[in-house]
Amino acid sequence: MPQALTKLIAPLFSLIALLALLTVSVVALPFVLLFAVAVGGWFWWKTRKMRRQLQEALAAAQAGGVERDGEPAAATGGQVIDGECVRERGPQEYLPRQP
Repeated sequence: MPQALTKLIAPLFSLIALLALLTVSVVALPFVLLFAVAVGGWFWWKTRKMRRQLQEALAAAQAGGVERDGEPAAATGGQVIDGECVRERGPQEYLPRQP
């Protein structure tokens, strides 16, 4: 008899636990969403000045006014090679090594 009673009570307790978890999740989800929206809004508000500066810099770069070390980009005459480092050896690098 105890085994039959266990087989009857176990699914009942499982169903009660499932309903309790569902109830908690339905109540907790709005609070989690509210917290996420509040944190996202705070972050958006705190970064508004930085985003404005970034937009202004992007607009200046697209207009051709990009500066490097205080000089306009066209005046520097440098060569930009993306993702590479070009190194020329000086005469001191060809000297034999000292033991």
